[in-house]
Order: sequence, then C-alpha cells, then structure tokens
Amino acid sequence: AHCNLGTVFFGQIKSAQAAAKFRQALCFNPNLRIARWGLWRSQLQQNKIVRAVLAVGVVTYLGFFLWFVLLANSQQNPNLARFLLSLNPQNASVHFNLGLALERGERLQEATVHYQEAIRLNPKNAAAYNNLGGIFLRQGNIEKAILQYQKALQYKPDIALYHFNLGLALDNQGQVKNAIFHYLEAIRLNPKSTDAYSNLGIALQKQGNTEEFIAQIREAVRLNPDRADVRQNLASIYYNLGIDLNKQGKTQESISAYREAISLAPNDTPPYNNLALILESQGKSDEAIALYKQAVRINPNLWLTQTNLGDALLHQDQFDEAIVHYKAAIRSNPNFARAYYNLSYALSHQGQQEEAKVVYQKARDLELKTQSIPKNQ
Repeated sequence: AHCNLGTVFFGQIKSAQAAAKFRQALCFNPNLRIARWGLWRSQLQQNKIVRAVLAVGVVTYLGFFLWFVLLANSQQNPNLARFLLSLNPQNASVHFNLGLALERGERLQEATVHYQEAIRLNPKNAAAYNNLGGIFLRQGNIEKAILQYQKALQYKPDIALYHFNLGLALDNQGQVKNAIFHYLEAIRLNPKSTDAYSNLGIALQKQGNTEEFIAQIREAVRLNPDRADVRQNLASIYYNLGIDLNKQGKTQESISAYREAISLAPNDTPPYNNLALILESQGKSDEAIALYKQAVRINPNLWLTQTNLGDALLHQDQFDEAIVHYKAAIRSNPNFARAYYNLSYALSHQGQQEEAKVVYQKARDLELKTQSIPKNQ
C-alpha cells in the first residue's frame, strides 16, 4: 500500500510525499526493490525541482542586478536612459536619471520635462524637486526655484543640500533673514558644509554683522583649508576690510587685516602693496621694501608696485636698484609720468645726465596728457 501511494505521489510530482511513502514501505521490508527504486526516483525528482527553483531565483536576481546597474549608469548616459524608458516608460527613477544626464549636458529644457515627469509619477520625489529648482535658479526664475526647493524639503526636511539650495535662492531674492535660517539648518545637518559657512558669512555681512561674518568664513577655511576659492574669498574680505580700516584711521587694525589677507592668499598681490605703503609711512622701510619685492616677484608687471618699490629704494639712496624697478614699471606702463620723473632723478644722481634729461622730458610730455595716479591700488 505504501509503495502504491508513493507511485501515485511521484506521478503527481509530489516528490517529498512520494519519498516518505517509499521510506515507510522500506521500514516494513528493507529488501523491497520497488520501494528502493521509487525512493531513488523521488529524491532525483526532488533535486531537479530544487535546481529549477534555484535557477529561476538566480536568473531573477541577475535580472534585478542588471537593471540596477543599467539604472545607475543611465545618470551619465541619456541614450541608455531612453532605452530603459522604452522598456518601462512609467518608471519615475528612469525619468529622473534621464533628467540628470540631460542637465549635465546643459540640455536644461529637456531635463526639465523629465524631472517634471518623474514628479508626476512619484509626487514625493524630493530629489527631482531639488534638481528642478536648480534649473530654475540657473535660468533666473527665483520664485519657481524657491517653490521647488520648498517642495523638496516638504518630503525630505533633513537633507542639508536642500536647505543650502533654498538659502541660496532666498539670498538671491533679497530674503537674507530667511536665507540665514536655511544656511544654519544646512550646517546643523552637515557641520562640515564649507559652502554653507561661507554663504552664511556673506549673508551676515549683508546685515552689517562683520565680526560674525568673518567668523563664519574662517570656519569654512578651517573645515576645508585646501579649498582655494574659500581661502580667496576670505582673503578678499580681509583686504577690503584693511582698506576701510585704513580710511578710518585704524592703522594697526588695517595692518592686521592685510597680513591676514596675505597669509590666506599669498599669491594675491594688492595686500602687499597697501601694507607696504602703511609700513613705509611708519618708517619701517626695510619691511616695506621686502613686501614690494615679494609682490613684484609674483607679478613683475605690477607697474604701480614697481614704482613704489623704486621710491622706497630711492629714499634709502639705493639708486641703481631703484632705476631697475622704475624701468620695469615703464615697460609695463609706458604712460606713467611719475615713474619717468623719479627715474630721471635717480639717473641724474648716478651721473647719467643725458639720459636723465631725455626721461625728464618724457615725463613732462606725459604729464600734459595724463592725470596723476594714486599710489594705492
């Protein structure tokens, strides 16, 4: 009876039940050949089913894996994204990736269409709202950009980038107070966001909070000391601060500001010239000359700095070296009368009277054509 039931189950491809019945038959008669044969066939059939199920599972897994690989690559390749859309035209992720690929190729109108389609298919697609906002901001449509960034934050309020982008759009619209709130949120969510610190500092400056402004920019530099643009930004701030402080008669504070500018951007030459002028006025000629020389080493075509250096050397009776720098100034700007006047004086002092007369006359001719140029850059 057990063998007969096992045979029936085997015919119904119920391998496990068939094997169980054949085992029961063998318990009663271990030498029953038909039961042994049935058990072997049932186990073989069971293994084939398992292998088939495993094969289907592997194929399915590979299919999903391949889809996700292609989906990831479609962010860079619009043709691949379009191919995937032909397979699944209602897939929001593919529309988003096609929008991203088109945006990277500066095809903003087409990108907009696919971001909007991604949103239609998935109204909670925060990344699509964010990217769409970025396109509107680039196109100067700030109102629309703000609306898209707000939508992105509605669905993903804890993304630092979305807060930063909304802050940027609000800042561009003149909503500085609201912009500051979102820059601060971006920093809270991502304390290493160099750009958020930098933009927060600039926004604070617009409110007249200079000290806090500098503090935020310095934090941006501290977080990412290798970011040349951030260092340059802070250097420019200190340079302009140095000019303002000097105009206010705050000489020592001005000196400190110029030194900060130089330490942050050592290849930016204007702070060298202005700092040297202040030090020279304080009788610190040697340090002033060193600063002038550093500036003209960086850029030999700085005709105003070359002239200022010549003047400083002239005051120390270093006539030969002064002549070198006046001539360098004239090569860079052949219409600068002051350089000719001072060169003629230095040449005369060195006994080169004929050349001094020619240079002096050139200065006189130029003076009739040009106005006086200030020493500050």
